[in-house]
Amino acid sequence: MNMRRLCLLWVALAAGMAAPLAPALDVRQPAAQYRASSWGVASGLPHASISALFQDRDGYLWVGTYQGAARFDGVRFVALSELATGEVPTDMIETIAQTPDGALWFGGRYRGLTRLDGAGRLQRFRADAGLPSDSVTVLRVHPQGGLWLGTGAGLFHARFDGATSELREELPQVVWALSQDRLGRWWAGSENGFWRRERDGWVPASSDPQLLRAHVWSLAFDASGNGYGGFRGGAAITRGDAFVPWALAEPWPSSVVRAVLPEAEGAIWLATAGGGLARVRGDAFERFTRRNGLASDVVWEATMDREGNLWAGTAAGLTRIGDSLVQTYGAAEDLPQGLAWTVVPRRAGGWWLGFNGGGLVAFEHGHRIDLPLPRDAPPGSGVVQTVLDRGDVQWLGTAGGLVRRSADGALEVVPELRGLRIQAVVEGGAGSLLVGTQNGLVRWHQGQVTPIELPGAPRPAISRLRSDGPGRWLVAAADAGVYQLDGDQAQRLSDGEGQPIRDAVRAPDGRVWVAGVGLHVLEGGRMRAIEPINRQLLAQFHAIEFDAQGRLWTSSNAGVLRVELAALARHLDGVDEALDYTLFGEAEGMRSSECNGGTQHPLALADDGAVWVATTEGVVRIGGDALPERAPLPLPRIERVLVDGISHAASPGLELAAGTRQIGIDYTALRLSDAERLRFRYRLLPSLTRWSEVGARRSVAFDALAPGNYRFEVAVSTPTEPWSAAVALDFSVHPHWWQRGDVRLFAVLAMLALAAALPLWRLRALRRRERALEALVRARTHDLELANAALAQAASNDFLTGLPNRRAFAHKLDAAFADAPSSAVAMLDVDHFKAYNDSAGHLAGDECLARFGAELAACAQQFGVDAARIGGEEFAVLFRADAVEQAGAFLDAFVARIRALAIPHPASSCAAVVTFSAGLAVRGGSETRPQELIGRADEALYRAKAAGRNRWQRAD
Repeated sequence: MNMRRLCLLWVALAAGMAAPLAPALDVRQPAAQYRASSWGVASGLPHASISALFQDRDGYLWVGTYQGAARFDGVRFVALSELATGEVPTDMIETIAQTPDGALWFGGRYRGLTRLDGAGRLQRFRADAGLPSDSVTVLRVHPQGGLWLGTGAGLFHARFDGATSELREELPQVVWALSQDRLGRWWAGSENGFWRRERDGWVPASSDPQLLRAHVWSLAFDASGNGYGGFRGGAAITRGDAFVPWALAEPWPSSVVRAVLPEAEGAIWLATAGGGLARVRGDAFERFTRRNGLASDVVWEATMDREGNLWAGTAAGLTRIGDSLVQTYGAAEDLPQGLAWTVVPRRAGGWWLGFNGGGLVAFEHGHRIDLPLPRDAPPGSGVVQTVLDRGDVQWLGTAGGLVRRSADGALEVVPELRGLRIQAVVEGGAGSLLVGTQNGLVRWHQGQVTPIELPGAPRPAISRLRSDGPGRWLVAAADAGVYQLDGDQAQRLSDGEGQPIRDAVRAPDGRVWVAGVGLHVLEGGRMRAIEPINRQLLAQFHAIEFDAQGRLWTSSNAGVLRVELAALARHLDGVDEALDYTLFGEAEGMRSSECNGGTQHPLALADDGAVWVATTEGVVRIGGDALPERAPLPLPRIERVLVDGISHAASPGLELAAGTRQIGIDYTALRLSDAERLRFRYRLLPSLTRWSEVGARRSVAFDALAPGNYRFEVAVSTPTEPWSAAVALDFSVHPHWWQRGDVRLFAVLAMLALAAALPLWRLRALRRRERALEALVRARTHDLELANAALAQAASNDFLTGLPNRRAFAHKLDAAFADAPSSAVAMLDVDHFKAYNDSAGHLAGDECLARFGAELAACAQQFGVDAARIGGEEFAVLFRADAVEQAGAFLDAFVARIRALAIPHPASSCAAVVTFSAGLAVRGGSETRPQELIGRADEALYRAKAAGRNRWQRAD
């Protein structure tokens, strides 16, 4: 080794010892378990195909697309054209770099080079002004100043001074990749293979015939000095000073490798055009594809940010891949698709998993044990909501009744409970079973069914049964409340207080905790809300468990929450007003933060301290000691000020001209790992002294501010982190000449003189003013009456569809019950609407619901019936006594209407267009409460869904 290389080696080693290792993904996790989030053109991306990715020194991610570049803060894309003061031509951005002066450089495929300085000023360099070519393929900071500039005419060392440039040709090849090894040597990948820079110039870095002709897309070196290259044909690796083809035991997922990213512990990520991402360790690789959440399997570019997230630029948008604190088992792991209802420990080891339509699965050590349903399986047995494992026999609570599963896998429905939706099954003592159904609580023993009356609530839906001592149980009875059952005698501990109760359990300290709309504790026969949690998480809570470390776990539609029981006790006793807790959701790796509930076992504790949870996207395992390890909460950044639509830098002491009509302020906080969790608040002193909390919104506008000096302050937090310190921007608004203090003083003196000289005129003016005020009061009173009438209308109508809302529908149903013995109710639910929202976006979802509601209103008017939107994608129709016979015809007509509407549904498993399922219940002689009729309609609706959706069913 010559002296020059020895010196370079020592320099590289010293630099490596001084510089900390960049964060990386946890290579111990299976690639399929990483969490993925994607953004596309609907989120503001200029174009779906991404050709360049770069993180600047401030922490922003810059995204180069086929139609220009945009800056991304983890939530919002801001196009380069919005940040610059000059015109930005649209171009395909191939490469992005940042020089030590802070300027950003953008290389385009067709329109040359663009420089953006910190003040938003643009400079453009084209072939007609001295650039070697208008096609720029690669940009890197040159160690001697300036840039490595790869163009369609070759590789150059470029220095730019104002509008001129100094160019020195380095390599007469079209270079697409450029990287430096740990010895400080530069390597290039061109359209004709690999090259290495020596003292005398560039030399070929491979003798392999395939690589000499290869179109090289990417180059990178790991901490050990190994080099990796991606080319049109596969991947290459260094052996000494040369690249050789890299072959593994199995073929590459795609022959076109566009990017290579070395990671810790010898792992290498490859981005391929058609095979998604591949993580290579040793002689094998794991794939991460669309099935795991990647926006597209065509990946053009990839990079790792400073927080350890992997970003993939694909042909269909941008994907962030990060470590997961949880393991999710769902369709990607060959489990049944979609909704999981229950997780129950198996006596034989592992877990019983119950799915909505996927039946029962035995699961152990991350692998399923196939338990196919017999061909003669009873209807509804594929919807498994709870399991009671007695060893050689399992009792399954299903949508079709209570099912006995014997050791040989045979299924048999208990005849006495056939057709009922079973949500809870527990040992009832003396060989009996306590069975919670959608229509009340019963005891089953050797073919005999004994209904158990719950005071004040005939046949309520039973969500959960909990042991509360020998022979006693706590009963969560939906909107009927919480009961204590002693034998067959029930005592009401609290009513439902207008919300569905999903669970009630007694803690070790004797307190009874309740999962409803929020988390509650029973005190004096009432439910006391845990306000610090419920304010942040306004959601339906499903289940509660207590672990051996004295912590409460609860699942909800906003994720899984963990909180110390001691902290809860201090809050309840008034010692601590605040309450610290940990929330697990999509930011921690759950594929969906929406958990499932209303059944016996939606959440369970394992012997190893882990928590298993049923969600809408499979079953999730959370390690008992898992903690969200995130970067420190960043301070907010004020990005820019928009003055009457014109962008200005957010510089201190900004002075705005008199007559400014609107001032807009954009702000953000840069933590890319979980940017969607960040929440903001602001105030404008001295006008607005109280903080305004605006959630995830990252901009605010003020209209017609009075002249004066102002201070805008903004702070950031998350649901589980306190507010940061505020960041401020001081600015002033200049007055018009007539708003100056001396002019106003002169005007006041003139008015006083005039008032003293003309008292009679002033008196008459005051009388005219009095009459005008009286007229104004009358007009305002009239306007208030009109507004009150509009509010009354809005209180009973759904704002999106214009249909009556749940409250109005309940009034009409109560009236129908009181007026006549005959009536009917149909419950309608848009099929796979959550999947529609996930694929098409929430704006498209709102439009879909609006069109659905319009069709329902038209059909209801045609048949003379009452329709309403109950909530979300749920609708209801009331058939009064004179319209009951038309119910079936109405539903058939409405099915035809929706099919004819033909709203495309790319994510539906039952049709290519939006459809709905419905359940119809006609009032019989046994119903005494409207809720019972609705419950029967709901049962029919579930049967329609279980039968394949896109249809309606009539209740028995």
